[in-house]
Amino acid sequence: MTTWQGGGHDVRMVLVQSGSTVTGSYDYSEGSISGTVQDNRLIGTWTEDNGVSEGPVEFELAADGKTFTGWWAYDGDDFSATKKQDPSWTGIRVT
Repeated sequence: MTTWQGGGHDVRMVLVQSGSTVTGSYDYSEGSISGTVQDNRLIGTWTEDNGVSEGPVEFELAADGKTFTGWWAYDGDDFSATKKQDPSWTGIRVT
């Protein structure tokens, strides 16, 4: 289940990892995520509304593997500045 600032709350997300590649979806505006895993981080892109809205995303998985915190932005935003702020996307494993 995920929650992000300025958007969805308690939204179901499914992520699938194959090697270092991750793909997934979330139940908000036909949301999808794709990226790669580097150590305990998922670095990639989110997309909604069939590609109308998209941008960078980065999640950091907690050591216990049950929660993550991360950041998202729209394409064209200064993502490095976004990542200097408090995390804007959180999640907890429910299954």
